[in-house]
Amino acid sequence: MVKATGLLFRDHQLELLKSLLCTANSTSVIHCFGHRSSGKSATITEALRVTEAERESEFRHLVVNCTEVCSSARLLFQDILDGLWRGSTTGVSDSVGDFVQQLRRVIGEHGWEQVVIVFDKAERLLHFPSQLVAALLRLHELTDRRVIVITVSVLPWINFSTTGFLVAPVQIAFPSYSKEMLIDLLLNSKPQGPKHLLSHYDEYARLVVDTVFSVSRDVKELNYLAHTNWPKLVAAMDAEGIDATDVTTRNHLWKTMRPMLQSSHDDLFFHFDNSTDGPANEQTLDLPKFSKYLLIAAYCASYNPAISDRRFFLKNHGKQKRHWSMEAASGKNSAHQVGPKVFPFDRLMFIFLQIVDNKQFASKLNIATQVATLTSMGLLWQASANGNLDAPKYRCMATLDTVQRVSKQIGFDLMSHLFDFASR
Repeated sequence: MVKATGLLFRDHQLELLKSLLCTANSTSVIHCFGHRSSGKSATITEALRVTEAERESEFRHLVVNCTEVCSSARLLFQDILDGLWRGSTTGVSDSVGDFVQQLRRVIGEHGWEQVVIVFDKAERLLHFPSQLVAALLRLHELTDRRVIVITVSVLPWINFSTTGFLVAPVQIAFPSYSKEMLIDLLLNSKPQGPKHLLSHYDEYARLVVDTVFSVSRDVKELNYLAHTNWPKLVAAMDAEGIDATDVTTRNHLWKTMRPMLQSSHDDLFFHFDNSTDGPANEQTLDLPKFSKYLLIAAYCASYNPAISDRRFFLKNHGKQKRHWSMEAASGKNSAHQVGPKVFPFDRLMFIFLQIVDNKQFASKLNIATQVATLTSMGLLWQASANGNLDAPKYRCMATLDTVQRVSKQIGFDLMSHLFDFASR
């Protein structure tokens, strides 16, 4: 197990960030990207902490949650200026020129030699005009001050290339954790418990990861899952007087725990609705209209067999013959019992364009940005590697209840488009 400054498996990214922040004129834009819960925020926070401790009053930084401020340019500018110094937002407008002047003045008045602005969930910035985003990325040049911009996103930099920012930034990738890494991360935060049982926590951690690895690699979710079910395991062993040293008995207990873990995982979405990032259900209900259609399309793609797409989403499909694979799908367990399946991006686009009410406008949208937003909220999970840009694959992580409520908002009959519920 490799550990550095309280972080696991992110030594390279941490050292690179520290070097860039401490080296004069090294770069003005840094792009950190990777899946949700891949250590981006923790690594950046640690790099900023170390830099601030060394530079003291010369250094200032702030973190902007783009989810909270993407509704207007004025709100974004106000959040940045307020984050640097309270009381500096008098007369904030939505003019980029005015904002740049105010930022230059605030930095000059306080004598900061270096300012770092972190844009978390930076894919939400792509909802703004490209000229505004390009200006944010050029703050070092426009203010004539040492301003470093760090963008944090689930998207690689290629998705930001439409902003008009011509100079490629330093890009720092945060690869997804492997199974073994996730197990080590769980072991790094063992809960309290009897010593004779904690000695078997490594087996338990492996069981947790093995059970949900195909649908979740989110460290926060896995930690929550492990910690909430561990007391149940301890209680079961104590109540039945199970000998933890007996391999056969212990293996039987692991088997009985697996369904419990799977059931607990189904409730994870609701637990993390109340996270510090804001209630996910409220965020879902506040999604742009076309993002709601996209979420519905993703849910249908995850829970319907692909062969049923023509039946559900083509208006003039004619009478569809009962293909043998359709019969096989009917005879299997309900998709809502088995869980969401992975689907390719092309299939998502097909369903989306069939159900959306304004196809002409929808075809012009930057769908990659909308998908990234849903992914950053935990409603979608990217099942393919970050580098696989030609054929990305996803899995819908939203619950039926959530998608039903979104469907009602836009007047879409979800249940009649789901294979498990529609009359056959």
